[in-house]
Amino acid sequence: MCVRAVLAILCLWQILLPGHVQAAEVEVHAPRQFGYFVGDLIEAYIDIRMPGRAQLQQASLPAPGPLNAWLDLRGLAVSGSKEASGTLWRLHLTYQNFYLALDVREMDIPALSLVFQDGGDETTVEAPSWRIRVAPLREVLPEKQENAADYLRSDAPNVLIAEHGAMRTGLLAGLTVLLGFLCLWDRALWPFHKRRARVFTAAARQISSLARQKSGPEFYQAAFLALHRSIERAAGRAILLEDLPAYIGNNPQFAPLAESFQKFFAASREAFFRGTEQDLSHLFAKPDLLAFASQLAALERAAS
Repeated sequence: MCVRAVLAILCLWQILLPGHVQAAEVEVHAPRQFGYFVGDLIEAYIDIRMPGRAQLQQASLPAPGPLNAWLDLRGLAVSGSKEASGTLWRLHLTYQNFYLALDVREMDIPALSLVFQDGGDETTVEAPSWRIRVAPLREVLPEKQENAADYLRSDAPNVLIAEHGAMRTGLLAGLTVLLGFLCLWDRALWPFHKRRARVFTAAARQISSLARQKSGPEFYQAAFLALHRSIERAAGRAILLEDLPAYIGNNPQFAPLAESFQKFFAASREAFFRGTEQDLSHLFAKPDLLAFASQLAALERAAS
């Protein structure tokens, strides 16, 4: 009868006991435990592995602020992750040391008491205290100096930074970018793709290249064809010898080249419509044809 009564009392005690403690694994991690000076921040991680579904009670967490005369809690972050056997709770604590040490000594970081709840059961977990070593900023009795200023570390000498190299690099970079934009503009490429293309400039380059590669009727036929296509692209339609007066009237910038236009169209008609295989230099000499293409390109550049 007495044994049954004792067992009943024990069961009732277990049910009513508010601070029922469950098994928990606590680990404290710190990047280092020595070499701290006054004002330094001290990082620490506390890992608590709780079985079951116990939840950390936020009210049991320490509040940021002074913990004692020399230590402040500056920050606290909490995270929880599920594991096979329960939950891993990690606390990231940031302390700040205000102990003005005169020598190297060990100081205690205070312990934490955290409360976890799983249903109606509460668990109190103690995160143990741990120690750090603080160091002084200077020795207690420095070597005696005649001048008081000698106790201070001298200022570092001024170092002159050469600006010429950076300036040259900047100028070269700027010129490179400028030349790149000029090339894009000259070729009517993006972002200048909406500008009217320089058809006569392209034709002048093509004819100059043909003059180096070909000769005789072969050169004239290819050069005449390139120049005809550029005139038609600029006019937006086909231009024949009979259309020249109206074309030049609509484009007065070409008036100084009216005689060269007449000479070119007459020579090209001889080359294409009569099918001559003879040298056409007597109708339009190669230097004059190259000069005509260059003049058209110059007028085109001046207009744009």
